[in-house]
Amino acid sequence: MNTAKRTILAIDDDPEWLDFIAVVTGDEYLLKSSVSANEVVRLAKEIKPAVITLDVMMKDHKDGFTAFSELQRDPDCKHIPVIIFSEVNAISELGFDLTALEDYIGARPAAFLEKPVTAEKFLEAIRTAVEDAEGLK
Repeated sequence: MNTAKRTILAIDDDPEWLDFIAVVTGDEYLLKSSVSANEVVRLAKEIKPAVITLDVMMKDHKDGFTAFSELQRDPDCKHIPVIIFSEVNAISELGFDLTALEDYIGARPAAFLEKPVTAEKFLEAIRTAVEDAEGLK
């Protein structure tokens, strides 16, 4: 079994959310983060994360839907599982879920989780995404 730490690339403009991810992932994952989705493809190619977490709504930056779409169009990145987190449903009446995201973007993220999310649910989504991706190799 590979004992090397897997890397998570977290994209979120909320420092408290990035702190939450750091605390929850603890010693299990290596965390790399950015407050901007503007260079998500470059960062994904450079870091080669096991999974990417993306916030949808970010101030003054590219949104998570656009960033996810760019990752899916890049042959070097489209295999990386992406977990999308957002408060979009809580503050709007859009009703996004995995099916709606697939219809809207044309690709399905590994998971779509509503903020706030529990530490247990977050880790479960990370572990499942990593295991599913590794099972495809």
